[in-house]
Amino acid sequence: LVREHTIETEKLLVQQKADLERTLNLYSGNTKEEQVRLMKIEISELNLMLQDANCQKEEVRQDLSHQLEQLSMEKCSLQNQVDDLCQELSFAREQIQRAKQTINEKDSKLHEVDVLQITVGDLKAQLASASEVKQELELKHDAEVTNYKIKLEMLE
Repeated sequence: LVREHTIETEKLLVQQKADLERTLNLYSGNTKEEQVRLMKIEISELNLMLQDANCQKEEVRQDLSHQLEQLSMEKCSLQNQVDDLCQELSFAREQIQRAKQTINEKDSKLHEVDVLQITVGDLKAQLASASEVKQELELKHDAEVTNYKIKLEMLE
């Protein structure tokens, strides 16, 4: 932008010089005093234009400096946001890893519970079978005891 402005200023100066030469050529019939006066006016105008161009150049430089400062601050802010997001991502990954580990542990415990429930079911079936056998044996025992009592009474 500064370079463009400098080029534009140089173009204006070249144009002014050309205008000045044309003006001098047009008024070549005038007296030297008139030519000097006209040249002084042209020089004044050119000096004013140069001052304006320098002021504009300074304003552009200050504006660019201000924009650069703002961009630096914005870049810093964005970098901080990126750093924060990276930390959040890392924390989220750790949480996911812990959650996976917890899920695996719970799955393992659920599997153990399933195995234990099957074992408990088998043991209940064995207990029920053993209870039936026990009842049958008690009935046989009672029947034999009764038979022996009867035989004993008969023997007496």
